[in-house]
Parts: sequence; C-alpha cells; structure tokens
Amino acid sequence: MVLTGSLNNLSLRLADVQRHDEALAVTREVVDFLRRLAADAPARQEAEALYRSLVAARPSLIPELNAVLGVRAKALDVMGRRQEAAEARRRKVPDSSR
Repeated sequence: MVLTGSLNNLSLRLADVQRHDEALAVTREVVDFLRRLAADAPARQEAEALYRSLVAARPSLIPELNAVLGVRAKALDVMGRRQEAAEARRRKVPDSSR
C-alpha cells in the first residue's frame, strides 16, 4: 500500500536522523490508519477489488496487492481477528516473478 509504505519510510528516515518523537507519531498514524482500514469491511473489499483489477492489467503489481493483504492481515491480527487475518493471507496471489 503506497500510503502506509511511504509513511513507514518517513518514520524510518526520521528515526535515522534521531527525530524519534516524530517517527513515533508517524508510526502511530500508520497503525491508526490500518486499524480503521481493518475495521471498514466495504472499503477493504473495494480496495482489494481495485488492486486485483490493476494486477489483471499489470501483473508486476502483484507484490503491491500482496503487501496490502499482508498489512490487512497484520492489522486484523493486532485486533485479535485471527480468522479474518488468515483469510487475508490466503487471498494473496502467487508471484511467479520471484
């Protein structure tokens, strides 16, 4: 997921330059976003459907789709929703380019 990946990278760069409070704030923002995403089933389904249509046109995007599903699974795990997390992991697409 581009947004969460970018924010995660920002957090890492901030930590690299000893701006730990700002890095922590960005990390919390990512976690809050992921929790909202995990809680919002219609948005999740819409986002996954959009990624799947993009992957159909550009198979090179399979890693991004799988990253979205992985992030969702992690968020669901954090919330204690283990079965939903496992289902998100099962929906990952095999990537033959690796």
